[in-house]
Amino acid sequence: MLRRPSPSTDWIPPAVIATSTNFKYDRLLEFLIQLDNKFSADWIAQYTPTDRIDNMNQVIKVVESKTDSKDVLADPCFKIDADAFQSCGRSVRLRA
Repeated sequence: MLRRPSPSTDWIPPAVIATSTNFKYDRLLEFLIQLDNKFSADWIAQYTPTDRIDNMNQVIKVVESKTDSKDVLADPCFKIDADAFQSCGRSVRLRA
């Protein structure tokens, strides 16, 4: 199923560190759920490692640019590309 496996340890921790540094524990669980959904969706949709890293870097940029954790969670950087799942020949339903 996954042709390009890549360890998540390369990019998820920096996003979590940036969030906890900027917002402490405010909405941390919500952030982790959205981050996991985004990361997993990109991985399942077989985005290249470069694209997945770019997307996680975008999340970090958003975290660093916002002053309110609610604004981070509402940012389109967490948008999941449903069309990518269709191109894999699978229909996937993700929770928000």
